[in-house]
Amino acid sequence: MKRVIFVLILLMLCVVCTAAQAEKDGLYIYEINEDNTVTITGYDWANNHGDIYIPEMLGNRLVSAIGDNAFATRDNEPVSITLPDGIRSIGELAFRGVAIKYINIPLNTTVIGGGAFAECSVMQFRVASGHQVFATIENALYNKQTKTLIAWPTNKEISEIPNGIVEIGDYVFYGRNIDLTYRVTVVDIESKPFIPDSLTTIGRYAFAEGSFEGSLNNVSVIKDYAFFTVKENRNHFNHNSYYMESKILITSQLHLSIIGSHAFENQNVILYPPEYKKDDWYCMLSDTPYEIGEYAFHNTYFPSYQTKHCRLSLMNLTSIGKYAFAIDIENIRIVPGNEYTIEPKTVEIQEGDFRSLRFIGECAFGERIPWISYVILDCRELKSVGTSAFECNYHNHFDDDGVKSVTIGSSVTIIADKAFKGCELLESLTLSEGLETIGSEAFMNCKKLAEISIPASVTYIGNNVFDNCSDKLVITVEAGSYGEIWARTCGYAYKVNGQEDDTSWLTN
Repeated sequence: MKRVIFVLILLMLCVVCTAAQAEKDGLYIYEINEDNTVTITGYDWANNHGDIYIPEMLGNRLVSAIGDNAFATRDNEPVSITLPDGIRSIGELAFRGVAIKYINIPLNTTVIGGGAFAECSVMQFRVASGHQVFATIENALYNKQTKTLIAWPTNKEISEIPNGIVEIGDYVFYGRNIDLTYRVTVVDIESKPFIPDSLTTIGRYAFAEGSFEGSLNNVSVIKDYAFFTVKENRNHFNHNSYYMESKILITSQLHLSIIGSHAFENQNVILYPPEYKKDDWYCMLSDTPYEIGEYAFHNTYFPSYQTKHCRLSLMNLTSIGKYAFAIDIENIRIVPGNEYTIEPKTVEIQEGDFRSLRFIGECAFGERIPWISYVILDCRELKSVGTSAFECNYHNHFDDDGVKSVTIGSSVTIIADKAFKGCELLESLTLSEGLETIGSEAFMNCKKLAEISIPASVTYIGNNVFDNCSDKLVITVEAGSYGEIWARTCGYAYKVNGQEDDTSWLTN
């Protein structure tokens, strides 16, 4: 019986492998689907000699789909592409980079994946008459059901997107420079009509590897990599002309709920403040509750204009992803609080400003943070400070610039590994009752840290937590607590809270 079951399993695996096996018919590479139709997964561009008429059948099976990246290429001669009526779906990045004179969207096609026509020099889309899902307006391709802009032909001038459209889809303006501002001054900004008030979402890579100047009046969701660039552009900023090789110039107050992972990574971002001030430039990332994803502002440069600093207010922030603010710049001050009252070098996350913040992610504020002097984390919902969240792992060249004081509120239960490692100027550290875990190397190399109290609530302390701190470091612990046992076992100098040295024998 076992042998029979084993043979059946082998047969089933053979069937699965056969179904996924790539086949070739002429210039087309395809895979057989479960319903016995085929999906085109590749194309032999090297042997193509003209316009492409995709057949209705390959290997005596109906063609039902164009797979992800199936026709992706570079530098081909412009071709017209005709799809058969049986095509039901077109995969992500299916025609990426293809020079297309025109392409038809059959009546049966109901799915077009993100970036299907990314970086394509499409001259014309032809949508079947009476199509229930897709339509063109002035030759730009839209999804009528989701009200999403899918593709914008490269030969079409960048002009107004119709009001009613709610999303700019994935890769739509990838690699393109979108200049929509007539003129920019400190107090007066005029923009061409481009982003409609109905727009709420910017898709993945929508403006990546390019530049954008315009307003995002009612946009609430900026998806992953929306304005990402692989290049580091911070050296290309010209203060006099506002010229940058690549930049994102947003000329409106933001009302976001999500800033996706890598959304502005490596970009030059200019956010116009609601009010210009002579010495400092204030700007709130969003005036509504919102999340910031991983690497969202990693290596991002925030140029200031005739000001000392660009101060970003993070009021209303609810979640900070890992490496979100890993930035190596000197002219930015991140101020999580009221931007007009909080000391500019303070990261202050308290109940009044962050009612919903639960997590500060790994390396959230980067590995180089000379601009932060005081860290106050005292928010009711904040439970965890992530790995290396405030780590400063390089020699501080600023004699009086760096983290000097850290206050951890009672809501925080976990300080992860290396959370404040290398903060060489840290002198004052306050840990509150409620803290349970201090990760390995959490305060390692904090060379000026000479005094700390470990609450009775702490039940675990990792390795090398206070290594290479001040030679005068004394740890205050509660009698009979885990902290007392840990300090005694690890050989740290400690004292028990409330106990004084017995000097009565001196007078006996």
